[in-house]
Amino acid sequence: MSSETVSFTIAERNAAVTVSFVNRRRTGSVSLRKTDAETGDLLAGAEFELYSATPRTAGQAAASTIFSDAYYRYGTYTTDSEGRIRVENLPWDDYYFLETKAPDGYEINRDITGDPLVYTFSINSESAGTFEVDLGTITNSKNPPEGGVLGERRPLAEKASGVLGVRSKPKGGVLGTRVGPATGDISAIALWLAVFLACVGTIVWLLVDRRRKRVQ
Repeated sequence: MSSETVSFTIAERNAAVTVSFVNRRRTGSVSLRKTDAETGDLLAGAEFELYSATPRTAGQAAASTIFSDAYYRYGTYTTDSEGRIRVENLPWDDYYFLETKAPDGYEINRDITGDPLVYTFSINSESAGTFEVDLGTITNSKNPPEGGVLGERRPLAEKASGVLGVRSKPKGGVLGTRVGPATGDISAIALWLAVFLACVGTIVWLLVDRRRKRVQ
């Protein structure tokens, strides 16, 4: 409901006057908490990237013409001393959180394929306004000790999300919703560049070959 006041004047008898009111969508908010999986202690320093289904920058909008079903980085957030992240003023959209850095001494939650788990939610007519989307408590387990019967353990390297912040749409995983490698990361950009250069090289070769045949 709008509280806007619109003034108008009727200049002559039986004149028709059109008055317009604009209703703006209420924004929403979301929160989550980080705790130790065993002790329940609150964990600060966990880093999450928030992705939305709608591009927010000119670069992301350009990328949306290349990558299908992409999500776009909205922002990066870190749990505070109470293990909490709260993001306000979110426009209507589909979103997901992706944990990109666990607190010191802990590991990122992954499914059995090794992909990081993601945490999805939506801001819409039901969740906007005074209601806050609560993703609940997300736990982290401590890193296992180095070594062991299978040899020295190394943490999985994370894919760079790229300058445009473009990732794939979340999909169902074995142990929950997850995303694979970044869609718009450095490796993907290099692949597109390689394809472009290969096409240019082929065109140049064809032109040179055609000219050579004419000379003969």
